[in-house]
Parts: sequence; C-alpha cells; structure tokens
Amino acid sequence: MKKSAILVGVKLPSIPDFDQSFEELDNLALACDYYVVKKVTQTLSTSKNDYYIGSGKVDEIQAMVEETGATTVIFDTELTPVHIRNLEEKLDAEIVDRTMLILQIFETRAKTKEAQLQVALAKAQYMLPRLIDNTLQRGRIKAGKGSKGKGEQQLELDKRRYRTSISRYRRDLKEIVEARRVQRLKRDRDGMFSVALVGYTNAGKSALMNQFLTLSHRHQKKVLEKDMLFATLQTSTRRIQLHPMISFLATDTVGFIRRLPHHLIEAFKSTLEEVKDADLILHVVDVSDPHYSEQIDIVDDILIQLDTEKIPKLYVLNKIDIIKKPQGLIPYNHVKISALKGNGIPNLILKITEYLLEDYHPVNLSIPYDQSHLLDGLKKDGIILETEYGESVIRVTVAFLDHKIQPYEHFIDSANLH
Repeated sequence: MKKSAILVGVKLPSIPDFDQSFEELDNLALACDYYVVKKVTQTLSTSKNDYYIGSGKVDEIQAMVEETGATTVIFDTELTPVHIRNLEEKLDAEIVDRTMLILQIFETRAKTKEAQLQVALAKAQYMLPRLIDNTLQRGRIKAGKGSKGKGEQQLELDKRRYRTSISRYRRDLKEIVEARRVQRLKRDRDGMFSVALVGYTNAGKSALMNQFLTLSHRHQKKVLEKDMLFATLQTSTRRIQLHPMISFLATDTVGFIRRLPHHLIEAFKSTLEEVKDADLILHVVDVSDPHYSEQIDIVDDILIQLDTEKIPKLYVLNKIDIIKKPQGLIPYNHVKISALKGNGIPNLILKITEYLLEDYHPVNLSIPYDQSHLLDGLKKDGIILETEYGESVIRVTVAFLDHKIQPYEHFIDSANLH
C-alpha cells in the first residue's frame, strides 16, 4: 500500500541544479511507493538552524499534513538530527530526507547478500550520528548524583550496537571482496577482456547487457530490465561471445544519481572495484533526458573519485529511437544506440572489438601436421585470422596477447613475422 507524502525542496545558492534535483525527488518517491499529495518549495539564502526551512513554511506544511492526512514529509536534502527531531514534533509526521529515501529504495531492491550488506552498512553509518533519545531531549532522568540518566544509558547502548553492526558488516563485506578479488585474478590469468557498464540510474545499462546476451544466444542469463530508478543493485558479470574466437566479460554496475549519498558510495566501493579493473568503460547515457549533459558530468565525477582516469572510456548514447538529435554537448568518443530496439548495436560491437584487439599481436606459425592438435589450443589462446594448409605444414596467422604466445614460440615462422 502506497504511503502519502509531501515533498519539500529548498532552493539555496549552493544548489544550482535545484529544479532537476527536485524533479528527481518526485521520481525517487515514486520508486519508493510514496503517493505525492503536495509539493512545497522555498528560496532561502541559507538554511535555518531549527527547521532547515522558515517557521512560516513549517506552519504551511503543518496545515497541508492536517488537510491531506499525509503520513510522511520528504525533504530534498540531508537533514541534521536536530532538524528531524524539531520537524517531527511540529508536524506530527515521519520526516525522511533525500539520503534516507535513497537508502529505503536500496533496502527494498537489494537481493544478493552483498547488496544487502552494503545497504545495511550505509544505513548504519547514516543512522549512528542521528541517534536521538527522546528522554534526553525532554529532560534527563537522574539515577543519582554523578550517574547517568536512563536516556543517556540507552543512547550509549544504541550507539554501541550500531558500531558493532558496522564492524560486522565491514568484516562480512571484506570476505566477499576477497572472494571477488580471487575471481578477478583468475580472469586476468585467463586473459579475458573486461567491459564495465556505468551510467546514471535508468540510463539503459541492463537493457544493453541484455542486447549483448541476445547476441551471445545466452537468453537464460539476462538481467532484470525495468524502466525505473535503481531497478537493480546487484553487480552482474556475463561472458559475451561475439564470435567463436572473440569474447569479453561485461559487468553491469549500480546506477548513479545526483548527490548520491557519500555513505552509499563508500558502502558500494567493493562493487565498484569491478569498474577499476575493467579494460574498457562503457558510459551509458540516456540522451532522451533533457539534463543528460549534467548527468554525464555527475557520473564522470564519481569515476574520477574511483581513480579510473587511465581506463579507456566510450560514451554510449542510448535511446536514439526517442531522440534522433540529442540537444546538448556530445562527447567526441561516442556511439549512438537504442538498447531497447537494438539500433546501433553492431557499430558498438565493432568499437568494442577495436579496443579488445588493441593488445593482440598477429603472429605467423608453421604447425607440422603431426602437431595439428595444437590448433585446438590456438582457438582457445588466440584469435585465428587465417589458416592455410601446405604440403608439410599448416600455416596459421594468430592474434595473441603477449602472455599467450610462449607455448607456440617454437613454431613461429620468423621469415613471415608481421
């Protein structure tokens, strides 16, 4: 059952993208199953110490709560514990700030153990400094001279419980991170080229992943694809076979958003490590969104925080079936596609293949017929570009990664090295 909510936004000089952020708050509320009954905005030079907004605006919202029966008031900012306490007492409604709203969405969408741990960690880190004991606020109950009141004792117990939980979540996540590191090392040894799909939430990353899987005839491995913010939180890695001898690993990552809470970035760093280890980043952009240029900057800023500047990046301008000519700046290194309808996918595959082959070096081999069993190994270790059956040897041109050449060095045709 949907909960009724009033949205509140404050336009401050420090928030230049207020209109877009407030519009996004509406979509976040919808994604969290809130029914928005009213929207309220206020322009201030600075936030207020007691209610964040002006006292007159608080009275206006109080009247709206009584009129509509709204159970929740959602603010498009991160509130302090004092703001939350004062607003709840005045409005007699649940107060949810932008960070908590996003955490609520993540909490309902987290399906894997890792995602659930990451969300639990982020929520505990957010809640720890916000623990407020009503007994303390209404006057301390003293147990005796020099001793702590019941409220203080309960507050300390709550803080200790949160700190213990945070330590446990971090320990459990560390074990998962270590298991993933081992998996990555194995992939590195296998020489698999890796591609990370990143982008703003609902840009079409999962739809693009499913296009890759369709090309690979791996329909049973498709990921959740839904037109909503943060439809999925789990990182999914799939092997994409474009050609018998050309394949790569594609990783679909969690989407980003304006003012993504710091707690979430920190908690999801273990997942985002996949981006840092990629050979190529596909930055998927929804060009049908009028603010896509700003969304590009938001994602790129987070990628900089993740220290990924040295990784090649290709901008994938998605939803060209909706917008033929994007209205805004277009990155020079881009491909236009429709992940939903498949338009432009062949051109994208061609671009990925170019990056994939950059580290391959063609080598001419002369394989005696009594060693023809080596051809099976060549298909696995390299990309066979040409095969010619001679009188005494099989001449094969193979593109190798450097570390894969060694077992075949004895058969290199030195007269015909490329």
